[in-house]
Amino acid sequence: MKTKGFYFMLIALTAITFIGCGKSDQQIVNEIDNTITDETTTQEVPEQGTELEEEIEVVYQDVTYTLAGCEYVISSDWMEEVVGEYQKNYKKSDAAIMTTYMEVGASITDEKIRSTYMESFVSSMDNCEITNESEITVADKNAYCYDLIFTVGEIENKATLVSFDCNNGIVTFILMTINDTENIYQPVFENILNSVSIIEENLEEN
Repeated sequence: MKTKGFYFMLIALTAITFIGCGKSDQQIVNEIDNTITDETTTQEVPEQGTELEEEIEVVYQDVTYTLAGCEYVISSDWMEEVVGEYQKNYKKSDAAIMTTYMEVGASITDEKIRSTYMESFVSSMDNCEITNESEITVADKNAYCYDLIFTVGEIENKATLVSFDCNNGIVTFILMTINDTENIYQPVFENILNSVSIIEENLEEN
């Protein structure tokens, strides 16, 4: 079942403010359409002339996407939504993945930058708590991973945020799930991060 609060949370996350290195870079993006298309693994097709129904298997394929020179692979059973030049969302009924790029001329490896970024993220949401933080590697770069729990209305949700440097800016992947979902998306998210490769490019010339 779809939960309205979950999608309100997704809309809220599209207005994260990043401030660092003496300047601010605020990305306010268009509100996400709350009408979400159900994803199904089978389609029921009535057999002509009878009431019998036949199940046709739908085969999903891996799709390669690029965001500011960051390439990554996501299965086609996630519904893509391009929010802006530097943000893409991929959605299911009980989960969403957000990818963003911020050209800030600063490194996420700087402790002050990381602290400011996470403070901005947490303060942008009500009842948000960081439950775990760790340093990992994405595409041979130092990356920083945060697990969060937050509520929208009375509904508790989970998120995992991973940020790393890319082409004079910072790329962030965020996995968001409804807390009571029966599906396990963390391995899917890890596979997406493992697929990341970075193409060096001069964004100012593009």
